[in-house]
Amino acid sequence: MLTAQNVSFEYDDTIVLQKTSFSVSAGDRVGLVGPNGVGKSTLLKILAGILQPEDGKVLRPNDLTVGYLPQEIEEYGKYTGLEFLEIVTGCKDALDKLEKATELYGSDQNEEHLRLYEAAYAKVDGLGAYTLENRIKKVLQKVGLDTQVLTIKVSTLSGGQKNKLSLSAILLAKFDVFLLDEPTNNLDLDGLSTLENFIRQSKSAFVIVSHDRRFLRQATNRIAELIPDKGIRIYTLGYDEYVEARRKQNESAMQKYEQFTEEKKRLSEAAREKQQNAQAAAGNKSASDNEKIGRNARREKAVRSHARAAASLVSRLDQLEQPDKPMKDLDLNFRFKTDSEKTGATAIEVTDVTVDLGTKQFGPYSLKVATRDKVVIIGPNGGGKTTLLKLIAGLLPAKSGTINIANGITLSYIDQDYSFPDPKRNIITNLRKMTGKQLPELYNILAKFNIKKEKAVSLPGQLSPGQRSRALLAGAVAKGANLLLLDEPTNHLDISASDELQAALKEFVGTLVLVTHDRELMDTIVDKKVIVVGDGHIMPETDAQQYIHRVLKA
Repeated sequence: MLTAQNVSFEYDDTIVLQKTSFSVSAGDRVGLVGPNGVGKSTLLKILAGILQPEDGKVLRPNDLTVGYLPQEIEEYGKYTGLEFLEIVTGCKDALDKLEKATELYGSDQNEEHLRLYEAAYAKVDGLGAYTLENRIKKVLQKVGLDTQVLTIKVSTLSGGQKNKLSLSAILLAKFDVFLLDEPTNNLDLDGLSTLENFIRQSKSAFVIVSHDRRFLRQATNRIAELIPDKGIRIYTLGYDEYVEARRKQNESAMQKYEQFTEEKKRLSEAAREKQQNAQAAAGNKSASDNEKIGRNARREKAVRSHARAAASLVSRLDQLEQPDKPMKDLDLNFRFKTDSEKTGATAIEVTDVTVDLGTKQFGPYSLKVATRDKVVIIGPNGGGKTTLLKLIAGLLPAKSGTINIANGITLSYIDQDYSFPDPKRNIITNLRKMTGKQLPELYNILAKFNIKKEKAVSLPGQLSPGQRSRALLAGAVAKGANLLLLDEPTNHLDISASDELQAALKEFVGTLVLVTHDRELMDTIVDKKVIVVGDGHIMPETDAQQYIHRVLKA
């Protein structure tokens, strides 16, 4: 159906993909996973024809429709919402080609022009281009988006509107193969449910880059793991079976590698001992003249024997086949160290707080968080979750009401884009200013988060989102934060890093206020308090329970 054969690709002399082969068949719902930076997005773009491989090729039938939807839609900022939907669903391009084919056939009705016209019309029909306008209204209503977005430039839309518009594009598209790059990022729980249902009910094939573990369980039937320098390993299983199979494979591979290492060490030591024995025998010359003839013969025989044994061991060592060392998941190796003993019973108290953001007023918010509480904030996009978090962090001025943070609190806030206070200064300078720590200690902590020294002296914009997130988490550890305010912290983390963060937050003994739609992360935080924020305020208990039942428990 769609096949990449031995494709290779480089960015700025850095090999991203090397002789990578991958195929998609009808009915496949493939979850494409792997560490950040391994080339998942690049492979999607090659399959979509957006990038051309430097080596290898992509095979697809002429009548196959393939659609790619990117992580972010900022590149479409100059288009209106309607133009964006027409472009990414492929309808605009199909209609333009049909118009050209119609003109050609009208000017010269030969067999070739008729064939082009019929192919162009079939594509327009298959993509549902003629019915797009009618379908748009129904889909916008389904995702909770006002039709006014159709006439507004994408660049002027809010984050929530952009997320819903991206989801609308997926629901409207009628591709044979969907290539979706992190479609779950920033989706609220309603959006996640809608997307999962669409994928399960669709007859199209899907290749989905995602780090959302629950989504991969729900929406995929195969897992393709892109491994650095090793190509792709296919698991024709669901996500949980993939995790278990991968664990067993890694255990077996590690056992073989350890056996190889032990055998190599044994042979090396034995060869070195034989070589030392040969040298010792060759150097043993103390004897009388009468004894020398016999001794020399015995000595030379011993030297030859030890030398032959040493050579045999070295030969066996050279012939020893070295297995690949298994790739370990990223181990961030961090734990939050906090001092919550100096704080009172209440860490945060928000009372009747409102904030005016120009286009909308949020609040009043009232919230009390006890020391060491774990609070998870959920709710629809655009409802005011991030606004509440920023108010607590002191990043937004309240129009009215009060916010009290207890004495002894050391607060660390990380936004969903992993922003640094000064984007024009490098990472280490930012962290030094944020934490007050000296460079050697900061470099040491960053190393535990897999941020090497050359990356630490880079500007924030030069790092990937995953690297920025790890650097900021390192800053929180260095600062000794006992109050963490985290806004969608797993949005840009790969699966292994999300697992590590999840484990760290589970052990965190301070106060946590977490905005997330990551259902796996939510389930791990025990004794949590769930707060639902929507339409600019904290929902009353009855409404909140109805929302929780609908999006989480149903």
